[in-house]
Amino acid sequence: MPRRILYLLGFEIASVVGILFRPDWGSIYLVLLLITRPQDDRPNMQDLHFPMVMTLALGFSTLLRFTTRSAQIGAAVRAMAVPLAYFFLMVVAAVINGFTPASQSELVTMLMTLVTIVGVLTFIRTPNQLAAFIGTLLVSGLYYVKMTIQNPNFLRSEIQDTTFVRLEFRNMTNFGNPNFLALLMVLLIFVGLGFAVSGQRKLFALPALAAVTGYFYVFLKCQSRGATLALVAGLIVFWFTQKHKALMLVLGTILLGVGLTFFAPETFVARLASITNYSADASLTGRLTLWGDALHTIASHPLTGVGPGNFAYRVSFNSQHQTYLQAASELGVFGLVLLLALYVSSIHSIFVARNMLKSHQHDWRLLRSFGGSLYACLTALFVQGFFTGFAYREFFITMIASGYLCRVIAEEAMAGERKKVPGVPLPGILPGSAIAPGWGAPRLSNRHGAGTAPRLPGPS
Repeated sequence: MPRRILYLLGFEIASVVGILFRPDWGSIYLVLLLITRPQDDRPNMQDLHFPMVMTLALGFSTLLRFTTRSAQIGAAVRAMAVPLAYFFLMVVAAVINGFTPASQSELVTMLMTLVTIVGVLTFIRTPNQLAAFIGTLLVSGLYYVKMTIQNPNFLRSEIQDTTFVRLEFRNMTNFGNPNFLALLMVLLIFVGLGFAVSGQRKLFALPALAAVTGYFYVFLKCQSRGATLALVAGLIVFWFTQKHKALMLVLGTILLGVGLTFFAPETFVARLASITNYSADASLTGRLTLWGDALHTIASHPLTGVGPGNFAYRVSFNSQHQTYLQAASELGVFGLVLLLALYVSSIHSIFVARNMLKSHQHDWRLLRSFGGSLYACLTALFVQGFFTGFAYREFFITMIASGYLCRVIAEEAMAGERKKVPGVPLPGILPGSAIAPGWGAPRLSNRHGAGTAPRLPGPS
């Protein structure tokens, strides 16, 4: 047996032991594996079923702690109700349409993603753990920045008389495609900027900004038109949701100015302008053909679709290149409804979390800033979903579930505050809640008529 396989086997065993003892760090480690997928260019890791073994270890470690973490596990499962329903529909569509290798691949990847995210929602609760989770997302992006600088590969495409050289990693199935890679960089740009300006981890502010510069460099080399539209839409939302608007305007201007001046390919603007002349672009005309095939598939299979991954396997020459048509054609119209529900549920969770912790700005500034970043990320995903198909992708589900993470952290933080101060109810809309004191929450008045808390008896 080669030494490399023995080394990786030993590392696999050590990783399993570590996850069993520290599932909080194990869940973060699995997020890193999901996004970077180092097995794409290391076949030996694939032979050892490395990601699947890590996922099983995290699931088993979570079950071992069911009695002590039952409340957190329950909260995680409830928060993941929509993604779990989405996965159930994927299984139903796969079974009805025949369990093909394409469906199996999509289901296995989704299952691993869901187990990982449930682990994150169960064990990530403190500000330090949240910072570690965000840092892991940023480090996963640096993996691709490193590859771009050290060993770049390029794809040449022509539109009329112009040749465009785009970054592409052909040996990678995860983010080898320039559109997927550019979208990942857009998401991490927002996460990195939010982390840098939150003010809660000042030591890491400059490294985060340096990482954002690297992400923007990779983004420009991809020359993705859809990702550029997603970046613009996300930047608008990001600016409105951040507290330090002047600082964000300065940082954004510097980033765009430096990037477009020194890093952008000469053909970057020309490729964006080619959107208006789609008839000369084989990429765009091919998309229109695929979209037409997808619409015909929806008309012929409206309820169950053709099964996850089966469009390219059975119907057409390629994937739909459109997230919403992908869900509708492969899972049926209910799949499209659940896909849109993923966006709505995540946005609602972020809104609830940010409002819940308004009075705890010092301890949870990072969570509020991260929530603003997620608003921008979801906007970017929604926009690029019209040009790229990622209905089952791990980075999509991870960003959706990050909104749920904000809410479960906020709910537990407020529950902890309630335990520290007996008699103080959680904010809510139920009778007796803090925002509705007249519905049953007692209030005492001093001689000036102002509401005061009851005075506890003390020594005379």
